[in-house]
Amino acid sequence: MWFAFALLCAFCMATANVLTKAILIKDADEYFVGWLKLLFALPILLVFLFFNPSSADATFYKVIAIILPLEVCAYVLFLKALKISPMSTTLPFLALTPVFSIFIGFFLLGETLTSIGIVGILCVVIGAYVLNADVVKSSGLLEPFRQAVREKGSKFIIVVAFIYAFTSAAGKVAILHSSPSYFAAVYFLILTLAWLPLLAARTFYLGKKKKRGLFKNISGKRNLVMFLCLGLLFGMGIIFHCLAIARANVAYMIAIKRSGVVFSVIYGGLFFKEKNIHVKLAGVCLMFVGVFLIALA
Repeated sequence: MWFAFALLCAFCMATANVLTKAILIKDADEYFVGWLKLLFALPILLVFLFFNPSSADATFYKVIAIILPLEVCAYVLFLKALKISPMSTTLPFLALTPVFSIFIGFFLLGETLTSIGIVGILCVVIGAYVLNADVVKSSGLLEPFRQAVREKGSKFIIVVAFIYAFTSAAGKVAILHSSPSYFAAVYFLILTLAWLPLLAARTFYLGKKKKRGLFKNISGKRNLVMFLCLGLLFGMGIIFHCLAIARANVAYMIAIKRSGVVFSVIYGGLFFKEKNIHVKLAGVCLMFVGVFLIALA
């Protein structure tokens, strides 16, 4: 079941990213969009807790206190990257999370990996490299790495991938000291509330004209429908994440979840007319091989 939950999580999160990108390209403020994304996801998370009531011990809240500032930082960087850079160029670097998770999962949770699992994770990472390989012919084998350094959004996502490797492992500790439903509802409720001071500071430093523009770009019936869909998809993605990671090795689960970059590449070509999608799809195939090997492990 964890494998199915992880794939569903990948699909929901990738589709939520498309809607987020569609809103952000209207020059909407990423801080307001990020908070509304959390806010609209809360109802489904609270319903999930209502039908699966549980509680938590002191360890849960200690872990939350540690990872919450990291989560806020990663979320800000993720939203900025999604706003300023193409999805098919930046989001594939999230595939680095399983590599970071190998080491963090070992030190935090004592999890070990089989050789097949390690090969699968490496396939996912190499596939992410191939996604950016359209520049290799003209600029050399190391150009995808140079491009990552030059592209601001890619640098943001690499930092996000490292943070998520830690928060995913630590989050599993919190789930083991509570339940998937309790973690999903309570943690993201706290994150939504923790976002408010950041939002207030953001509003305070903006001029009157920009303040009016913030609400103009995110208001209206069409945007309301988009935020409702966004909240539903994001909330379901969180639920599937919690259900999967409670049942599986962190590195394996995150590797399957990161196969969502496959959907991101396809969505980038379909909805935002991003270039060289045929080259990026070669990387997608390699990532599917990695996903298969991880499932086999």
